[in-house]
Amino acid sequence: FKSAKEDFSKAVEGKELDFMLTSPTKEMLYTAVGVNHANFLEELGANIVGAQPPAEGNPWGKVAWEEASSYPADVILVEGLDEQQPFSAELWDSLPAVENDQLAGWSSKGAMTYYAFAKWLQGLAQQVKEFDKLH
Repeated sequence: FKSAKEDFSKAVEGKELDFMLTSPTKEMLYTAVGVNHANFLEELGANIVGAQPPAEGNPWGKVAWEEASSYPADVILVEGLDEQQPFSAELWDSLPAVENDQLAGWSSKGAMTYYAFAKWLQGLAQQVKEFDKLH
């Protein structure tokens, strides 16, 4: 776990990448700012972008598709990313991170063991090494 954290921090160091944690639906783009994963990645040097969560209730920020580009992201983390059947919508597909295939998966559900979290973080660090600043 410690090694995975160090690898991720090294991967983002100096790149100034903006990360957006999302759960896209046909109706709306949901973003996760201030959730555990986002806070953890911020502690490791990532910049997190997205809509602020409401003061009460559901912790997801809501972004109308017409406003999705107002949160420029170099890397989009997609909840439950399925590379065999990726999410697609006209305005989603036009986002720079999507156009440049700078996508990675994440999961907001369930508890993760240190091992599982380290494995996810290590994989993300490997991907980030190949990602570029897009804006």
